[in-house]
Amino acid sequence: MDWYETSSGNIMWKESVKSQSDLSDDEKYIGERYQGLIIKRYELTSKENDVIKALGVEIVVGLDYGNDYTKGNWLQNLSVSFPENELSDDIILPQYVDAKEKDYPFYFSCEELESQRNHMGEKWIFEDGPYRNCKSNQEWSAELSFVEQTKKGYNIQRTISYGFTIDNEQIRLKAIQYITNPSAFQKMVVNQLNGK
Repeated sequence: MDWYETSSGNIMWKESVKSQSDLSDDEKYIGERYQGLIIKRYELTSKENDVIKALGVEIVVGLDYGNDYTKGNWLQNLSVSFPENELSDDIILPQYVDAKEKDYPFYFSCEELESQRNHMGEKWIFEDGPYRNCKSNQEWSAELSFVEQTKKGYNIQRTISYGFTIDNEQIRLKAIQYITNPSAFQKMVVNQLNGK
């Protein structure tokens, strides 16, 4: 359940990685924490009733980077191939911010954020549990960033990607990847916060 570097230089997290012996010769073991990030949980989930069977993922990410980042919040944007409610007439946007309108663009409200700080032994915690109806083949992808707030404005400090695909009622987790260069969309949202 640790971070490693692939032969192409990508930083990935995989549940089955616990030491260098779990990797090929051209991969490099890093450890349970990378750039202050730790994945505390990343697992498949399901919800079922008489009408619907849904599959998804539960993720818990911790961030602790010493005394840095005294003020901030999580920003998550999504790319999905199908609406959350398959009976919905929602238009599928190529990418959108996962936030309640009053908290836009941040994932947590100020009140929620306080309960996520100094929690589970981490300075900052992010938790999510997305799921989708498994009758439809689809893809759900997230880009998650911790955004620091300073006197000079907002800055993206750490970013990962994760998600899942559903195909013929089978779910597959996407590998978690550390992103060194966030998407243009993610940068645009932060630039808007900074009035650019």
